[in-house]
Amino acid sequence: MKLLATAALLFLPVAATAGPSARGDTPAAKESTHGKLPWFKGGFDEAMQAAKAKGQVVFVDFWTDWCGWCKRLDKDTFSNDAVVAEMQDVVCVSVDAESGAGAPVAKRYGVTGFPAIFLLDPSGSLKVQLGGYLKPQDFLAKVREVKRARARARDLAAELASAGETLERRVGLYSALRELGDEAGAREQVAAIEKLDPEKRSLPLRQAAFEQVIARINEGWTRDQSLDTAELEAFLAAEAHAEIRFDGWQRMFNMRSHLAQVQDRGGNPDRAKELRAGAREALARAYADAPAARVAEVGATVAGIAWRDRQELGEGEKALALTAAEKAHEAAPENPEVLAALAGALHLAGRKQDALAKMQRAIELDPKNRAWTLRLAELQQASG
Repeated sequence: MKLLATAALLFLPVAATAGPSARGDTPAAKESTHGKLPWFKGGFDEAMQAAKAKGQVVFVDFWTDWCGWCKRLDKDTFSNDAVVAEMQDVVCVSVDAESGAGAPVAKRYGVTGFPAIFLLDPSGSLKVQLGGYLKPQDFLAKVREVKRARARARDLAAELASAGETLERRVGLYSALRELGDEAGAREQVAAIEKLDPEKRSLPLRQAAFEQVIARINEGWTRDQSLDTAELEAFLAAEAHAEIRFDGWQRMFNMRSHLAQVQDRGGNPDRAKELRAGAREALARAYADAPAARVAEVGATVAGIAWRDRQELGEGEKALALTAAEKAHEAAPENPEVLAALAGALHLAGRKQDALAKMQRAIELDPKNRAWTLRLAELQQASG
């Protein structure tokens, strides 16, 4: 699990990449060392035809010979019994991205980092990038989530065809398609939703309005590297949908963090401090609307940013950091990033020995990560 980033460009839309291919020049290549998934023996077109005929999802793994994390994925995840069982109804395609057959396909779909793993369907409408290296439990969670969303979209489309138009069904289909990464399919629902929702209060229409606000901010960024966040702040203050508020306040956090960095570089420490406080406020608002699946990630980020800005915090922010870190720990008790965030929050709350114990546990779980030993040294120094 990675914490929310503070990179300046994260408020801009990120184009998803996707793509399948044949296994490579020889379909059976490396099969003995490439995990235990039921890899398709044949070319890409054959795999897609097979998936279309069976109504199945296609799973694609792009790898290279030199990629160490690809080998870890083979050993840890693609050899896991639960993962193998889950993938029996999926057409699994393995792609050597530097082979004669695989390289052109990897290039076509914009794959540059490895491993790169995707789910899609033969129509091309489903394009979900699962990530790079994923542990078995994380891989399973993502695959199952996509399968559920795909089934839900299929069922809602059938309901619309048989039972007729309702706003609830149209909105449900829109949400399921967006979850699947089928943005074109989701956009097709908007015209029908506008007829059913003339007051434009439904999630899809509010989502469309939100995206227009973000587009205007991005235009300013592209034009002159400016970030005018006033319109977004006003929009979010009036927004009723938690899903949009969550997304919007995360973007606000990233934008204000970037603006703070600009002020620091420009020699304006007081303004930078104000903007960091604004960024933390935005992150707290995002945390308040975080979906259950994101509580660990966002809670750990709240605590991690609190530790970074510890010299600037009020008591209320310290209390929020501890609450968020403890809830993150409940959701992911053995995650080193969460443990490190909790250690910082405990220290801020005056529980210094507990903080050191949590940091030691993070090191035990991930002993090769130098960041944890550096954090332990920070905590020890701050403890006197």
